[in-house]
Amino acid sequence: MSRSKLSKVCLSLTLSILMLLLMVSIVSATDYYVRIDKHNLTLTVGEKGRDRDVLRVVEKSPFYASIMWRSSDPSVAAVSAYGDVVAKGEGVATITAINAYGPADTTDQCQVTVKGGQQTVVLESIRLDPSSVQLNIGDTIVPNAVTTPLTIDATEMVWSSSNPGVATVHNGVIRAVSGGTAVITASLMGKSASCTVEVAGAVTGITLNKSELVLYPNSSETLIAEVTPANAVDKSITWTTTNPHVATVEQGSVLAISDGVAIITARAGNHTADCRVKVQTEVEWVSLDFNRIDIKVGESAMLYANVLPKGAISSGFIWSSNDPSIATVDSNGRVTALKEGRAFIYVESDGKMVNTPAMVTVTEKKEEEKKEEENVIEEIYPVGIMIKTNRTVNQRETLSELQKGEVFKLDAFPLPLKANQLDGFHPISWESSNPAVATVDSSGTVKLLSGGTVTITAQTANNRLDGSIYLRVGEPILPKAVDQWLNKTLNNLIYNLEMAGLGDLLEIKWHDERDERSWGTAGVRG
Repeated sequence: MSRSKLSKVCLSLTLSILMLLLMVSIVSATDYYVRIDKHNLTLTVGEKGRDRDVLRVVEKSPFYASIMWRSSDPSVAAVSAYGDVVAKGEGVATITAINAYGPADTTDQCQVTVKGGQQTVVLESIRLDPSSVQLNIGDTIVPNAVTTPLTIDATEMVWSSSNPGVATVHNGVIRAVSGGTAVITASLMGKSASCTVEVAGAVTGITLNKSELVLYPNSSETLIAEVTPANAVDKSITWTTTNPHVATVEQGSVLAISDGVAIITARAGNHTADCRVKVQTEVEWVSLDFNRIDIKVGESAMLYANVLPKGAISSGFIWSSNDPSIATVDSNGRVTALKEGRAFIYVESDGKMVNTPAMVTVTEKKEEEKKEEENVIEEIYPVGIMIKTNRTVNQRETLSELQKGEVFKLDAFPLPLKANQLDGFHPISWESSNPAVATVDSSGTVKLLSGGTVTITAQTANNRLDGSIYLRVGEPILPKAVDQWLNKTLNNLIYNLEMAGLGDLLEIKWHDERDERSWGTAGVRG
């Protein structure tokens, strides 16, 4: 290419670049812009909706330009990178959309006015008035639901009943259905209150505080009746007596008239409760059948007490001695002399003490009396049972030594063996703990039926003493079983001998070591 042509090309390129720069300069000054959809926006503190608080870009140039968002006062209104506006506090703020590709003034703005919103009210508590109520079947009541603070709307209250069979609730209206108790609950915003509803029903029972009374003539006592349920519709009680000559009753107050027995009945509805009233003459004084007793050391004597006046019945006697080291007295009035001296025996009944106690004079026995006592046979009472058998039985025996089919006799003896007071000892009754293993008859004869363990128990006629023996029973080892085992063993032995070429005679014998009887022999010849 010639120099002149090259110069023309360079000039043409230079002019083209200058024209392009001029065009870019013209576009930058006139075609970079951004426009948003709202220029005024009003919000409430804390509000964040889905439409009016979102600023959208409706136009921008160039089309690929990025948009930046700024708030003049983020404490009033904040804006996200996507144009979402959030009200933060009362006041006015300007939200600016900036075209990042254009000059600094390539913007569009929206003025946001934030107003103070209504504060959220927190429910502190709920109260139902009344908190408890008693109703009859069919009655209705609307309890007053009180909220704290009072500005809370209670129309959204949720109502429920713990027992709809007793009381129902609908929109705060409580209706009594049947006898019983139900708890009505009102709930709102996580808080709740309740009202206990008791519905009166029919009487289900009646009880008295006492089932028996003992009274003296002209004395009285009041019976207390309790009707259930406590909220029964009709709790009225009717009182009656089976014998007004013995005791009368009025409103539960029982008055004793004369000796005898009467039944006091309290009735409520179809239910009754009874109290047995016994009227008896009061004990006024106590006397003894003897006022003086002379007794020897070691001897005993009985005292009997009586109560007066005639017809009086004692609830029991309390005996005492003023000197138990000389003479004692038991709860039955038996006096026992311990040493020489003098003692007084007292008796008391129903708070009345004997006027004249019994004087007990204790003296030592003479030598002749002591010698006579030495010749008296001592009374010995059994304290246990010993079992013996005509067969040797002990717990060391193996299972094969005490065998099925055996029969032997057991006998029971008193312990100690020298016991001589055997009233109530005989006849002995026998019992087996496991009749499938062994049985025992009334004479003590035992029959072993099968292998296992069994306890044979002997008991005296008066059921005061018993004893037992423990038996272990095994199955007998029969010769047939031995033969079967030996035949198998000998067949194997014959085979081995023949294979070895041995021709000697082998003779095997077996027997019972207990009775020395030969049970069998077996031999092989090679």
